[in-house]
Amino acid sequence: MARSGVHNPSFYENPPPIEISCTVDGGAVLIPVGLKASRPPFPYNARILSWSIMTDQVTNLTWDVWKANGAIPVLANSITAAAKPAVVGARFGSSSVLTGWTTLVAPGDIFAFNLDVNTAATWVTLILDIEVLG
Repeated sequence: MARSGVHNPSFYENPPPIEISCTVDGGAVLIPVGLKASRPPFPYNARILSWSIMTDQVTNLTWDVWKANGAIPVLANSITAAAKPAVVGARFGSSSVLTGWTTLVAPGDIFAFNLDVNTAATWVTLILDIEVLG
């Protein structure tokens, strides 16, 4: 039986990064600090490549990212060291410089997202770009 379509082996050998995100909508009200979300267990061996933040207001905002294998993460499971994702007097920020981060991800790792600082945002998204490892 003939098959049609385009075969792109490089897509399967080098898949594009996966995004894990956390979006919080405060409904036009300042978003309070604290734990905002956790995600189901990650299924792959992977590596965090970068982060991006988008907000609806010019703000000072800082996230902390927690990760634990097979358990709900807590503050002690922070992976960001002193280089937390943040924007200062802006609506957008991003970085691929992850100095001090625990960037390796294992199957079963659960992520949680804690908003440490927010001075003005009523809507915010944090995105982690993650590369699946062979």
